[in-house]
Amino acid sequence: MPVVARVEFREIPDPAFTRGLLSAGYITVTGNSSLTPARRADGSIDPNVVHANSIVSISVPEAQRAYITSGADRMVEVPLPGQRPGDEDMSQCTRTTPPAYCYKRYDPAIFDEYRNRPGVIRSCNVNLNALASGTTVFCEGNLSVGSGSVEGRQITLVATGSVSMSGSTTTSPPERAEIGLFVVAGGNIEFSGRTDNYGVFWAGGHVRQSGTSRLYGSIVAGSFIQSSGGINFTSVNNVTNRDAYIEAEPRIVAWH
Repeated sequence: MPVVARVEFREIPDPAFTRGLLSAGYITVTGNSSLTPARRADGSIDPNVVHANSIVSISVPEAQRAYITSGADRMVEVPLPGQRPGDEDMSQCTRTTPPAYCYKRYDPAIFDEYRNRPGVIRSCNVNLNALASGTTVFCEGNLSVGSGSVEGRQITLVATGSVSMSGSTTTSPPERAEIGLFVVAGGNIEFSGRTDNYGVFWAGGHVRQSGTSRLYGSIVAGSFIQSSGGINFTSVNNVTNRDAYIEAEPRIVAWH
């Protein structure tokens, strides 16, 4: 006799956003930095803090080197928003040892979900303080984000082009911070100034920071992650913005 089961999927943060710093290209940070891994639900340490499919150049204490991997250890498929750059020769991906860009997976349709979302704010120049919790901002082009603090709100910023961010996104200490900011860019994400930035930052191009920043949450980049100052990076797994989640971990709730 056939058995019919009802299955529900529990939402979890997309695994790509739980690695801390993830780059399909390289990661370069000048100056001394520190890395703090996230903890799993059972209290164990999640060792996935920094990975680049090319090289990683970052100065951290010796005890934190175990949190860093590169393409020399293994290649990781990196999901990205937007279009693949036209100068990447995909015919090279059939080689025994393909270049790092072959491990990227672009999805240009990701923007349609936000472009057509009910209540979306269409703007390419916003101040975080002026946005209510649950707000989605969509920019057809390059987005400029002024100063402001997200704190406990959930805000999604999406640009088909690049995103320029100035000012801090929260003032809470990392042990009590919630990750409510989700930034998606088909191009690059640029940080400027000495700021505290808490969020999930997802760029089809590069993510670059000038000045010394404290970064909490996760960064995923298609070409490189670069900082001209030290990074005090904490991989925080208490992401509250549901846009950074996927359906996973199915469980049977009924059958007959």
